Amino acid sequence: MKFVRFTYPVLLLLLFLQVPAWSQNAESSFQTLEDLLEAIAADREEDEDLSEWLEELQDLHENPLNINSAGADELLQIPFLNEILVNRLLEYRRKYGAIYSLRELAAVEGFDRLLLEKLAWFVTFGGTPETAAVRRRQPAAQQLLVRAARNYPPSAGFLSKNEKPPAFEGSPEKLYTRYQYRLSDKFQAGFTGEKDAGESFLRKSNPAGFDFWSGHVALQTPKILRQLLVGDFAARAGQGLVLWQGFTTGKSADVLQVSKNLADVRPYTSTDENRFFRGVAASLHFQRFRMHLFASSKKMDANRETAPDSSITFSSLQTSGYHRTVSEIEDERSVRHRAAGMILTFTTGQVKVGSTLFYERFAFPLQRSGQLYQKFQFSGRENLNGSVDYRWIGGKYQLFGEAAVSRSGGVALLQGAEARLHDQLSFTAQLRHFARNYHTNWGSAFAENEKAINETGFYMGIRLLPLQRVTLSAYADWYRSPWIGYTTAAPSQGADLLVQADFRLSPALSGYLRFKNENKEVKEKSDNRYLHATLHRSQVRFHFRYEPEGPFYLRSRIETVILRRPTREQGILFYQDVGWTPQKPPLSASLRVALFFTDSYNSRIYTYENDLLYSFAVPAFFGEGLRSYLNLHYRFSSKIDGWFKIGHTRYFDRETISSGYSEIAGHSRGELKIELRYRF
Repeated sequence: MKFVRFTYPVLLLLLFLQVPAWSQNAESSFQTLEDLLEAIAADREEDEDLSEWLEELQDLHENPLNINSAGADELLQIPFLNEILVNRLLEYRRKYGAIYSLRELAAVEGFDRLLLEKLAWFVTFGGTPETAAVRRRQPAAQQLLVRAARNYPPSAGFLSKNEKPPAFEGSPEKLYTRYQYRLSDKFQAGFTGEKDAGESFLRKSNPAGFDFWSGHVALQTPKILRQLLVGDFAARAGQGLVLWQGFTTGKSADVLQVSKNLADVRPYTSTDENRFFRGVAASLHFQRFRMHLFASSKKMDANRETAPDSSITFSSLQTSGYHRTVSEIEDERSVRHRAAGMILTFTTGQVKVGSTLFYERFAFPLQRSGQLYQKFQFSGRENLNGSVDYRWIGGKYQLFGEAAVSRSGGVALLQGAEARLHDQLSFTAQLRHFARNYHTNWGSAFAENEKAINETGFYMGIRLLPLQRVTLSAYADWYRSPWIGYTTAAPSQGADLLVQADFRLSPALSGYLRFKNENKEVKEKSDNRYLHATLHRSQVRFHFRYEPEGPFYLRSRIETVILRRPTREQGILFYQDVGWTPQKPPLSASLRVALFFTDSYNSRIYTYENDLLYSFAVPAFFGEGLRSYLNLHYRFSSKIDGWFKIGHTRYFDRETISSGYSEIAGHSRGELKIELRYRF
């Protein structure tokens, strides 16, 4: 780490050399939609699949809502709005009529500058509530998307060894295609196909082409039967204790975004090969009632086992979606899963209440391996979940919550409150309790752990605008687990703290300073036994954006991490972005160069990277190395767009990269990606 101590002050100097070059620019912090996506996704880690959420935001951007005609259900599709803000907007429209600009929208209580900067990408102005049918009169639209990617050099899984064939069945290319047909809000149909690197295509285990296929047909009507959906779909309800597929809120710099707003069933277009349903769904609307009914039957990846008496069980569900090796192909779609559910909501005045009922059954029983941390986890063939949820809105205040129970008798509770005390002061708090024997396979609630199980916690977040160009945000979260988990050796507890100051030094220069601290108990191996230890992780990030009037922009970041587990580790990352986004395409570009130095994988640093349409990357950097990439977007015509990315990572501290089938001989690796979209 000597190099780090030498370069740290040099990098700081380079960063601040940008400051004098101020100029006048638009007030928005987000020159492009990609800027906004980065701001939202920057705290997500590499194991999260947010492609479906990105598609939703991209679709909203390309088909923005008319702020004067959109109803409450449509407005709640924008993830930055909640019932309080939507109700205030609708009330403002009733009193004063149409809204014609962002400046006028700022007159609605709660619509501060930060929120308006986000909304600018998803709404239009003009018209009146009587023009509500404008979007329905739009002509039919079709879209075909094709993507290919490849890493180089190939990893060990693609290479022959000792005259044996490669471990991976297929080629190194990753392929993706998607077709979508939409007739305004009346009819929608489409399909998605994907082949991961190492999976076969049009041969061997995949003679039909792609390893993964997904499709749907959805019909919308203005009658009681509002939607009929056949094919693949995702369901979301309440606060996620029973059902929530796709993007979910979590702990991030957007400290107030902790509650969930939607209860719906929608077509599934992502590439996560497990977390979706396949079957039929219907949505009924009757006055203030909304009911969603669905049934699903599909095969899932699992470790299936046959006992000496010929009985069949499975020990776990596989969620990677990879089908490259013999063992992975054997696990592919090996256990059928059937499910049925109902989501019911009723809205009146200031109150919205809901109920969710969900039943699932596997073709074979799930039999755990007997590890102590699995003692209270779900096992068997079937599960039943039921819950009730509510949301109450009263002026500047909002209460929300959900209570759920599973077939095991385990209970999950979540209760939250939001208060927008002033345009310059907002506050949120949330209490959660998930029993160690509460079972949900499809829920995704706000929590420290991956699933709503074995956790009790309390979260508080606050946002303050003390000065015209300064925003302060902070959250604190305390949690404990009464039973051991996969990463702990005993009952454990922890606490997270984040403090961030966003500032705008001029219309062209903005940035933020963030401090994040995490203390949690984990297990450490010593002399062939596990001990309980406390992990302390502290991170500091300086991020600056220089966006003058014109096509060019610069972004700089320095991030440091100090880890004690129990030995001390540290790491640092610096990157410089240069972008070119002219007002009139056809070509835009972004370039990044990043240096990173960390003591080990434990002190890794995650960093968002721009990528192709509907996708992004959040790689983990550890060790010592240099990362660079170039992104290009070219508009061939009004119907055809193309994206291209080339990236390269050079490590200074190793001669081989990764291990197992992912091992690469050498100290460098790279990737090539290309994507074409045809809209007609």
